[in-house]
Parts: sequence; structure tokens; C-alpha cells
Amino acid sequence: MTAAVHRTAPRVRWRSTRKHRLGVLLLAAALSILAVAAGPAQALDSDSTLYSDDFESGTLSGWTVTRAVNGVAEVQSGVGWNGTSAAHLDVPDANVGSIAYLRRQLATPVYAISAVGRFKALTHGCAGDNTYSNGNLPFLRFFDTAGNRVAGLYRINAGSCNDNTKMYVQHSGNFYRTGANLKMQTWYKLELRLVVGTPSKSFVQVYLNDKLQYQTTIADNGTLPIGSVTIHNEHRNQGGELLADDVRIATFSASEPPANPCTASTPAPTTTDPGTTILADGFESYGFSNWSTVARSGDATVTIETEPVKSGTCAAVFDVSADSASKGNVVKNLPGGTREVWADGWFNVLRAGTNSTSNVPQFRLFNGTTRLVDVYRVNGNGQMYLRLPNGSGGYTYTALGRVHALDTWNRIKVHAISAGSASTVEVWLNGTRVYSNAAVALGATSLSSVMIGAEHFAQEGRQAVDDVVVKVVP
Repeated sequence: MTAAVHRTAPRVRWRSTRKHRLGVLLLAAALSILAVAAGPAQALDSDSTLYSDDFESGTLSGWTVTRAVNGVAEVQSGVGWNGTSAAHLDVPDANVGSIAYLRRQLATPVYAISAVGRFKALTHGCAGDNTYSNGNLPFLRFFDTAGNRVAGLYRINAGSCNDNTKMYVQHSGNFYRTGANLKMQTWYKLELRLVVGTPSKSFVQVYLNDKLQYQTTIADNGTLPIGSVTIHNEHRNQGGELLADDVRIATFSASEPPANPCTASTPAPTTTDPGTTILADGFESYGFSNWSTVARSGDATVTIETEPVKSGTCAAVFDVSADSASKGNVVKNLPGGTREVWADGWFNVLRAGTNSTSNVPQFRLFNGTTRLVDVYRVNGNGQMYLRLPNGSGGYTYTALGRVHALDTWNRIKVHAISAGSASTVEVWLNGTRVYSNAAVALGATSLSSVMIGAEHFAQEGRQAVDDVVVKVVP
């Protein structure tokens, strides 16, 4: 997040002296240079408008309108930003499935998009005006051509009916505070901008009343172009009422298809382990669509890179710093009731963490939010370790007798059968079984997910991962 900056130069009062005029001109020139250097969000004059609506026509004919149950979507006169007309969207009872939203389908999908408008929250989903208090009041949302939501800008609902609550932006599969609060019954000019490009190397920006409020340049906005824009809630359980006015959708010069360096025709990785394959990823798709979630926090990146790779032309790279807010991982959810799982993949630790007592994590297996099986490389000496529950509320740490040298590919396989205090855990390194125990006290009878990467903050390191296969046994 960056500090708020003005998009245009401030108004200056001119005086009659030549010296003062020269100073003002120099100031204006400097601000102009800064605006250019700040990136495409500063160059709104060069944006190409795709659609705009001030709702003065009295209709919503430029939008696809969706309503369900008691949802309201209409044009009202005399309530707009400039005192004329505005779109009025209301979901008074989200708990019974009401929906109301506007969708603008783009005639030509774009790889760079801006949506700006005036918005005023009238009511929100809190305990005082409906029974759903954990959702949010959405303003703008972008969808790719496959119908996936790529980004969204919204105000959280408050169970306490607080009229001044936080504004968030959703992108890269996560939700981020913008640092701003939005009041009820107040007009705000909001803008959401993004570029679709290289995973974890694209940008998202949020402007509030023409000031940059939030920015990241390590977003993952997918590789498909943006195909549509919506206003308000496109799914159930999001209560609230708002006015929208002076909406403008535009594209800009970054609207180029992202270059895909991967080879999509590369065969998916396979193993001879028993079970049904639920994930086989060599990362040649140039994305993480095979995974259930991708988490990035702080300055961490989860990217697809062409160097180093184990096979094909691409691999995943996880880069986490020592910063207290840095975290990055991918998760594959397992089918409900899974008892037995096999996880196989190639790992290359490119940079170890500076904290010798910490580690670079490889495979982690979970039951809900509880980490049960954890294979990792210790920073200090490069030793491979396994962490397991000890059955008494603590953990046992077992050295696997192998060193994971830096800049070296190693194949790690984990096999787990969750059966309470009689669970089985096995670990292989480069084809050799280095751990086996059929009396592990996992404390659970099912496994819910497999993770690669840093689960918690500041688990520093840079690691490449390739050819991951996850199988489950009924």
C-alpha cells in the first residue's frame, strides 16, 4: 500500500510577480513528471472509454439487470450525485436470497480496465436492518471471460451497525484493507483499476476521491481478459442498499495479452502411487487454476517462472521475505472424508531464510485449520525434518537424515492415513523412504487439504516447485 497522492496538481493562487509565476510553473512541471512516473493510473486522460452512464436516460438499458426475491434495481430521479438521476440498488433481506445487480458485458474483452463512479451507501447488512451481518456491500467487480471474479471493491457490513466501516479490495484470491473507512449517507468517488498479466507481477489500484488509496504491483489477476463489470451483489447473502452515478468503464495502454512463456501441451505429471489423482500440475498453464486457493500477503509472491524448472518450461516459485506481513502458499482441498492421501512433487530451495531456527516448508497436510503433517528444510544446516503431533498437545520433530542442498532439485513424497492415534505417515526423498510410522497420533480421522509454501508470516525463503501430484484413496 502506498501513501495517498493527488492525481492532478493542486489549485494554485497566482500572484502578479514574475518570480512567483516561475515558481508555480516549476512546481506544476514537477507534479506533471511525478504523475507520469507514477504509472498508468495517473493518465486518465489517455484512457479509452468503453461505456459510461449518468443514468439520466431514466432506464438501465445499457446494463443486464438481475434481481431475485426482493431485490430492487431501478433508476431514481432527484437522488443522484448532481441532484438528478442515479441507479438505486437494494437487497433488503439477503438472508432469504435476494439479489440485485447491474452487469455491463464488454463488447471486446480487455487486459487493462478502469471503472470509476460515484457511490453512496444508504443501508447495510447489519443486525439492525437485516439478519446478515458478516457480508459486505459491493461497489464494483471485474469478471474475466470465463466468468471468474478477478477483483472487487466493497465496504464491509458491521454487525454493530457502525456507520463508518472499512473499505476492502479483493484480488489474487484474497481480501485486502485499503486503509479507508466509508460512511453511510455520503457520496464517494471510487475507482478500481487493474492489469491482467504475469501472475504475481500485475497491478491493482484503488482511488478514493481522486487520491490513490491502495496499490500493489504483485497481484495475480489471471491471464484471461476482463469480460464484464458489475455493480452491487451478484450472489446471495450480501445485504445493503446503495446509489450509483456517473459510472465510467475504460481501458488504457497496458491492454495487451500477457505473454505466456509456458508450454501448455506438456503432459501432466504422473505417479505410480495408488488412488485417484485430484491434482497433477507442472504449472504449464501459467496459473494456479488447478489449486483451490492461492494466498499472498505483504510482499510475498507466488509466481510462475521459466527458471529453474524440473521439466517442461515452467515451475511455481514461492518468495517470502523476513517482513512480518510476508506469507505465500497454494492449497489443494481434498474431497470430504478423505482418510488417505499421497502428495508427490519436486522442490528446489533457491534461498534459505536468514533466521537459522526457522525453515522453508514443503508439503503440509491439514485437518481443517490444524496442521498435522509438515515436511520442511531447516535454514541453519539444510537438514530435512518432519513435524507431527505427539498425542499430548505438543509436537515431535524428527530429522530425516538428509540435507536439502540449495539450488538442487529434490523429489519429496508424503503418504498419510488418518486414523486417530493409529495413523500412518511415510516420507520419501528422491525415491528412498526416510520415515515410516504406523502409530502416529494425528488426532484426526480425515484430512482436508494439502499446502505448499508458507502458512504463517515471515517464513522466509525462495523455493521453486514443479510436477506436483496429489492422489486420494477412498
